[in-house]
Amino acid sequence: MKTISQLRSWLDGIKLSRWLNKYTVTLSVFFVWMMFFDQHNMIMQYRLNHTTSKLKQQIAQDRQLLKEAQDELYVLKNSPEKYARERYLMHKPDEVVFVVVRE
Repeated sequence: MKTISQLRSWLDGIKLSRWLNKYTVTLSVFFVWMMFFDQHNMIMQYRLNHTTSKLKQQIAQDRQLLKEAQDELYVLKNSPEKYARERYLMHKPDEVVFVVVRE
């Protein structure tokens, strides 16, 4: 019983009527609604931000792959014989091709 009476005396000290006016209640309900029940709530915003960051990473990877493909195409267009020798180990009948792999 002591705790209930202490709680009541504490609540009386706060002057609840001052904090529980119609504006505060309306603002609190609006805040809770926007945070949890609205179409654009916090959880949805977190998911969208997470998806956006994943897509940005994917775009960066795709740009890197595109650059590598463009470099390979440039080499293929400018020296197809060198490309065939290195890539497919093709050689003329009287020669030996050595490929050195750098690590």
